[in-house]
This record gives sequence, structure tokens and C-alpha cells, in this order.
Amino acid sequence: MQSLFKRYSGLADFITLLVCSSAIIWGNFIITLSCILLSTFWILNGNYTASIKNILSRKTSLCFLIICSILLARFSLQIPHPDALNALNKYLPFFIFIVTLGSRKEASHNEFHTIMLAYVFSITINTIFCLCNYFINISDTTAFRSVGFFMSYIRLSLFSLLGATICIYYLFYNKIYPVRKSERIFLYFSLTWLIAYILFSKTITAYVALSVLSGLFFIDQIRKKTSKKSRTALILALCLSIIAISAILYSEAKYFIYPDKIDIATLDTKTNSGNAYKPFTKGTQTENGHWNNLYICEEELDSCWQQKTGMASVWDLNKDNYPYINTLCRYMTSKNLRKDAEGFAQLSDDDIENIKKGFTNFRFTSNINPKKRIYEAFWEIHGYYLGDNPDGHSITQRWEFIKCAHKVIQKFPWIGAGAYAKTEMFKFYEKDNILRENHWNLPHNQFALIGITTGYIGLIIFILCLIGLFIFSRKKWNAITLGWLLITVISFFSEDTMNTFAGLAFSAYFGGLILFVQPENQ
Repeated sequence: MQSLFKRYSGLADFITLLVCSSAIIWGNFIITLSCILLSTFWILNGNYTASIKNILSRKTSLCFLIICSILLARFSLQIPHPDALNALNKYLPFFIFIVTLGSRKEASHNEFHTIMLAYVFSITINTIFCLCNYFINISDTTAFRSVGFFMSYIRLSLFSLLGATICIYYLFYNKIYPVRKSERIFLYFSLTWLIAYILFSKTITAYVALSVLSGLFFIDQIRKKTSKKSRTALILALCLSIIAISAILYSEAKYFIYPDKIDIATLDTKTNSGNAYKPFTKGTQTENGHWNNLYICEEELDSCWQQKTGMASVWDLNKDNYPYINTLCRYMTSKNLRKDAEGFAQLSDDDIENIKKGFTNFRFTSNINPKKRIYEAFWEIHGYYLGDNPDGHSITQRWEFIKCAHKVIQKFPWIGAGAYAKTEMFKFYEKDNILRENHWNLPHNQFALIGITTGYIGLIIFILCLIGLFIFSRKKWNAITLGWLLITVISFFSEDTMNTFAGLAFSAYFGGLILFVQPENQ
């Protein structure tokens, strides 16, 4: 049996990688099965001495192994505490991916090409399924985070970016392996679809990574072109793209840079029906440049809301456990209406339905428009700058996460809190009383998470190892390698990417596949 396995080990190795690369993006259960499959193959293959030599001979695999070791070592010191056991179990796939992939020989160009195309096909089908499921089965049109069926929509956007990067490589850079016409058609379709999906996902991290990768692609194409006309056309396209992106950002930022100027002395104090407006306080929230706290008569809004909707009160809670009046006021403000009976009368039936669904701005009543997420980002930052509570706001909450993580690092400066990181952060959340308990979370920043887990020592080692991955992978530098490295590092600034199975699959499995298994450039 052993001799038969060794005879066909090369084919078995290729099939194992092909299956895992295609299937690993379909959920945590598949990731677990992939770990079992890789471990089983590694054990059956035997020859452990050669495997260890392969791992130690690759500086990139050593960098990964050092990161994995400091995490597992820190958690091991806290055994038998349940948190330590859970942490070890969570990061076990990291160790498995690095050992099983790091001990392999490099694949042939043909094998790696097939594995990459299989992955592109899989991620394309995955995102098509997720988007179809979202439009067919999810009635809540504001819950765009539900677009990821098998994993977090943020992690799925990272896998989609990697798929797009692979398409770019084989369409514009590959000079080693011949790509057939049918494959090129498939790659063009997948590239177009994946970019469209990334734009729809409204993930700020993905937007930043896509912008960086696109900019580098344009710059590299300009550098490579020898024709003056081609270089000029590309430079013009790059400039127009920068201008277009800047214009889109400014078109949403202007509402917060130049909000309405208010002269309190000239404001009306009563509605045309004689009811009093709430006293105006500048507050922190604006919609389309108009102040939300201006001209609010809750008595008239409540009466009109009851008559129009048949609900008991405008103070009833919506699906997000916020009073309808909050959404109603923001929506009316976005249309520059006074929040009284006359302003309410100007709302259409469609407006009322939008408010019931949770839309707060008449300009954005669909999640297809990427500008909606850009506007929301500016809205959160503007409110936080003016003193608004960040509770429930995905971007500004992250700053509170980071501040809390900093306090934990100060408490455990050298070797961190280990598996107790979450517990220690929750203590500070409870003390600060800024965020509601259901919004208490880990830092959403991989560097901060490493810091609170392993302290300054572990964080310094982690950063040095990341730098090492860039330096020691130079023999395999191509669009795929640099794309994966940049996507991974960019995600580390806004997500604790390696704290989930899907994140470990992206950073460790595909990192190993690209840095260890990929053949060197010729």
C-alpha cells in the first residue's frame, strides 16, 4: 500500500491541492475537511525528514512558521484554561497549512496553472451563487452584509480580489504557460464579474485594495509600453481614473465639508399648525448637508405616522431595534423637509416604504450603488468628529476597538494577554461604557490583535516576518504573488483577518500555495 501510494504520490499531491484550492472557499466545514485531507496526505507520504528540510530551506515558510509558533506557544502557556484550548483549536489550521504546504516540492507550471484556473472558476461560481441568493432570499435590502453565504462578506471580497489578480496575471503578464483562447474568454468574464462583485460588496477594505492594485497595474503597463501613443493613452486613462475617483469621493464628502449654515436667532419656533419645534441644537448628524436636529415636531410626526401606516406609534422599534422616528427624521432631512405635518405630507408612498425598510436617505434606496457605502463612511466619520457615539457604526467603532486594544497592551506589554485577549478587552469596554455589549469586539486590526495576544515582542516579530515575506519571495514575484501580499497586508489594517477560519485559509493556505508551491519565475 505504501509503495503504491509513493508511486502515485505526485498525482495524489496535485489532486489534493486542486480539490482544496477549489473547495476551501465554500465554508468552515470544507476548510476543516481540507485540513484533514492535507494532514492525511502528509502522514501517508512519510519521508518526514525531507519534509522538514523543505520547510526549513524556504525562508518564506520559516517566516510563517515563526508567526504560527509565537501564537501557539503563547496559548500553550495558558493550558488547561478553556480559552486557551479554543484558541489552539482556532489556529490549528494555520499550523497544518504551513507544515503540509511548506514541506511540498514546487508544482510544475502546468499544475499551478490548472490549480489557479480551478480556483478562479470556484470563486466565480461562489460569488454568483451568493449574489443570486441575496436577491432571491434576503428580503431586507439594507442587509448587504448578508451577501456572503458561506463566509463573511469581507473575507469573500478578499478571495474575489485574489481571483481578479489571478485573471490579470494570465491575461496580461503570463509568458511561461500558454493560455488557450477558451481560457482567455473565461478569464475575461471572471475578471469582469469579480470586479463588479467587489464594487457591489461595498467593502471599504476591498475598495482600497482594488484601488491600489489598479493603480499599480496602470503604472506597470505604462512602464512596459514602448509606443509613445500607447503610453500616452494609458497615462491619460490613469489620470482620468484618479480624477473620477476623486470626484466621486468629493461628491459625497462635500455634504459634510460644507453643511448648511444656521442662524439660530432667525429660526421659526412653531409649525404652521401652532405646535412647538424642539429647540435646535447643532448636534452631530447631517443628511446631504442638512442638520437632522432642525425643525422637529415629534407630536405632528407621531400623529401623521399613525394615520399613514396604521402603526401604534412612530416610537415603535424597527427591525434594527431603533425607533422609526430616527429613520424618519433622517430621511426627511435628506430631502430638506421640515419634520412636521407639512413636511410629512410631501412624502410619497414609496418614501414611507423606504423608511420602513430602514433607508435613511432618499438618494440611496438600493444597495447596488457603491456611492452609498462611501457616503455612509463620511457620515460616520463626520459624526464621530463632532462627538457622536460610535456605537453601531462599523468604521468609527473600529477606533474604539483600537483604543481598547491599546489599553490591554499597556496592561500586558511584553507577552500579551494570550487567549484572554477577548476577556481583557471586554473588561475595558464595560468600564468605558461607550459601546453596547453586543458591539464589544476584538480590534478588527491584525496588528493590534497580535499586540494584545503576544505583546510588543510578538508584534515586532510579526512585522519583521511580514517584511521577510516580501523580501524572501522575490524569486516568485509576479502579479499573483504581489497581489496576494498587498491584499493580505491591506486587510490587516481594517480586519483581524487571521482570527477566522476563512481568514486563515486566505492568509495561510493561499499564502503557502503561492509562496511555497508556486514554481519560481524563469
